[in-house]
Formats: sequence, structure tokens, C-alpha cells
Amino acid sequence: MRTFTDWSCDLLPMMGGLVTTPEESAKALLLLKEKFGLSRFCVTPEFNCENDSVASFIAKRERACSDLATLLPPDIKIMQGASITLLPRLSEERGLEKLLLPTTDELPVRLPFFSMSNELSIELNRLLYHSSHRICFLSFDSYLKCFSREDIARWSSLENVSFQFNYRSLASREALSLLKELIDRRATIRFGTELNAYGKACYYEFDHYLELAKTYFSEYETDLLFFPKKRRK
Repeated sequence: MRTFTDWSCDLLPMMGGLVTTPEESAKALLLLKEKFGLSRFCVTPEFNCENDSVASFIAKRERACSDLATLLPPDIKIMQGASITLLPRLSEERGLEKLLLPTTDELPVRLPFFSMSNELSIELNRLLYHSSHRICFLSFDSYLKCFSREDIARWSSLENVSFQFNYRSLASREALSLLKELIDRRATIRFGTELNAYGKACYYEFDHYLELAKTYFSEYETDLLFFPKKRRK
């Protein structure tokens, strides 16, 4: 039986998010495991190159993961990822390859909401066309409300990127239509809960979102959605 993965989990404690203690984080993860069978979590704390170095970020992330692991059963797997904020001169940061999503060659980048300055657009192009790694657009479904249709169409047509959606977006007809386009051209899609608090985990309707996907997509398409094939290099 294949296991669903949360590719964007914001429940890592002591990393600047809403969850402040390992106990609170463990409580939320155990709830998601019990209610929905989720057992693979890629934690994605924010990396801001203006406030932190890669080495310092990794040290803090490893310490937080180590503290959390002591409170979890062995069948829950924590993978160490990141949410890299797009900022000027990001491409010049040393060690970015250490922040790739686990088991992938994808650099997880989060765009600013609602606006992209010319400076940031240039920086994004540097990452897209002058980096040895693919870009994974985090929270891509959220951009449907923030950017123009032209921007969404341009980014979603790129060949060298992957796209992370919230499972919750499966309740949006607009997101479903975009997902269908991405499936048709065999783009890599990764889903995450983006949960950042125990209270939110209590009300997350994971099973409902999966049922909506099965209603809209074929069995083959659903398989591509939730279990992306490894990319051949």
C-alpha cells in the first residue's frame, strides 16, 4: 500500500512558525496519522537569505527535527525540506543545493503574494534558467488569486519546474482545471497540507479532498497526481 506524502508541512517547532514546542507539533502529526494515515511529512520551515545563512538554517532545522523525533513513533517519517523565500540575490547564496526537497533535484521556492517586482522577476529567471536544479513552486494554487492569468499560464507552461498544491485546492474548480492541464503535459505535482497549528489539523478534511479528486480525475490521473514518478536524469 502506497503512502500519501505531505510535501509542505509547517508543523516543525522552534523555526519561527506558529508551533513553538515539539509536544504541540507531535500532537498534530499524530492526529494526522490517526485520522488520515498520513505518515510521511516534509517539513518546510522558511529560509530567508537576508536573515540567515544556509549553514545556520540547517543546524536549527536538524536540532528541531531531532527534538521532534523523540516524541514520534518510528512509522512517522520526517523529511527535512525548506520554503525558500524569493528575494534579491538569492541565486548568489552559497549552499542552496543543501535545501533541495528530499529525494528530488527540486529547489522549493515561494513567490511573494500579490506582486513581483522587476528585481524579483530577474532573480526568478536566474533560478529557472541558470541553476543546475529545478524549481518547485510552493503553494502554487494560492497564486491563482494573486497573479494574472497570463502569469499563471507562463509559469505553468515551464518544462523545468514542479508544482506544489495544497490538498485543500482539490475543492476549487479553478485549481482542478489547472491540475488537469499540468497532468496532461506530465508535469510533476506535489501535494501538501501546509498546516501550521494543531487546531487547523483538527479541521483539515483530507479524506474529503481525496474523494473530490477521484470524482474529477480518472484513476490513472489520480495516480499521477498523488504518486509522481521519479524523474529520469
